[in-house]
Amino acid sequence: MEHKRKVYLEMIRIIAIFLVIFNHVEGVTLYQTSVGLKTWGYMFISMLTSINVPLFFMVSGTLLLGKIDNFKTVIQKRAVRYLAVIFIFSSSYCLLRSLVREDYEITLIKYIYKVFTGNYDYLAPYWFLYGYLGLLFTLPFMQRMVKGFTKQDFFILVTLHFIFSSLFPMANIFITKFAEKSLYLSSSFSVPLATETAFFYPLIGYYLDNFIDVQKLNRKKIISLVVFAISIIFVTSCFSYYGGLSIGIFDYAIAMIAFILIKYLFIVKFPKLSNGRIASIISLIGSLTFGIYLLDPFLKTCFYFKYVAMTEPYLPTLLVSFSWCIISMVSCGGITYLLKKLPLFSNLL
Repeated sequence: MEHKRKVYLEMIRIIAIFLVIFNHVEGVTLYQTSVGLKTWGYMFISMLTSINVPLFFMVSGTLLLGKIDNFKTVIQKRAVRYLAVIFIFSSSYCLLRSLVREDYEITLIKYIYKVFTGNYDYLAPYWFLYGYLGLLFTLPFMQRMVKGFTKQDFFILVTLHFIFSSLFPMANIFITKFAEKSLYLSSSFSVPLATETAFFYPLIGYYLDNFIDVQKLNRKKIISLVVFAISIIFVTSCFSYYGGLSIGIFDYAIAMIAFILIKYLFIVKFPKLSNGRIASIISLIGSLTFGIYLLDPFLKTCFYFKYVAMTEPYLPTLLVSFSWCIISMVSCGGITYLLKKLPLFSNLL
């Protein structure tokens, strides 16, 4: 059962890293420049892309919150590792950018500023590391908190997230019809467990994995989940298209459904996927996703624009973007596999 659990989580990681890479190429914004039915088709893809980081944090919650760690262990074994990753890869990336871009100058002061602020320009989405680092520093608190996590707590948390992340932004569309400005909440008011990505999604992932029994899901419930997800995407598309809202206002709901469906496929529908050679391959690729995430910005900086210039005249933009995701996963995955053989990177990656 432990092996099965690992495999479907690794599959979620693989899907998430593919979506992370796709989120930083032209294909994710095609809905902005297309017309007719293409707009809605491209927007559907963009909606699915928005669940990338939520899935990563949900997997982290599943793996970390069920344990009991003390602060010394968390700092020594986890936080220090991520601080080292931030330093090594941010330093290397800043150096690379200064070498390949004539308009990019890096100084010590500028570098220090970038490290502290997490501002690495739009090609290097290392902000995830900072959010994850925040989770680690509160991890012992959250581990003790979830010991009393109940179904009611879960629904209250999701309801609060819905109010602040979905209902309030949608309500502002109608408010701006009658008022000059949107309505904003006080900056002194905060419900971090329900609104902050690094805290909300780990709690949700922990609950879904430990309290939702996918073996009790029948065909009717599965179809209902799929229909509900499609409906959510349609509603979000409408608000995004006509109201200008972010496409991620319901990403949490889509991510939760995706998590449940993937686990269902591996545990109930196709249990053979959790054993044997296929399971080993999925687990191997899943173990490389962190390295792929860190190395993709390097690969993009060096080769992406040349790749686009070569392929755009012959292939649709969407296919070009999908192909790049595969190229990046294979290339960065291979490099990660080799780096993990080295003592310095074996524990980092």
